[in-house]
Amino acid sequence: MNRQPVSQQGYTLLEVMIVVVIVGVIAAIAIPSYTGHLVDTRRTAAQASLLELANAIEQHRSQLGSYNGIDAGGGVPVVAIFPADKVNTDFYSLRITQSNATSYTLQATPVAGSPQAGDGSLRLLSTGERLWDKAGDNSFSASW
Repeated sequence: MNRQPVSQQGYTLLEVMIVVVIVGVIAAIAIPSYTGHLVDTRRTAAQASLLELANAIEQHRSQLGSYNGIDAGGGVPVVAIFPADKVNTDFYSLRITQSNATSYTLQATPVAGSPQAGDGSLRLLSTGERLWDKAGDNSFSASW
């Protein structure tokens, strides 16, 4: 009886461990990078919403001649000039922090408990100035 040698199939424990280490290193690099990218993307969406709100306010002013009546009290933008679903999102809350007949200040504040919570607030002034409280201490020194 002539027996053929049986070929072994599969991987050794050492080969599997090497693959696990390589995947772990790649994940350790990729996950923080991806998370940072998501934070940047959500901030950009909040900036776009601030600009859309400012556009709606400017249209309101062009029709009525002043900024009076742009908020419904408590800094909430009037739904007639801006969609309510863009005022409060899962990541940012838009508010009119100051308004009178000739000027306004808009602010996008990160929602507490969201991934954006440590990213700082954004402000847009009626003059077009764009400010970012990057440090989270209400300094608004950086521009976006």
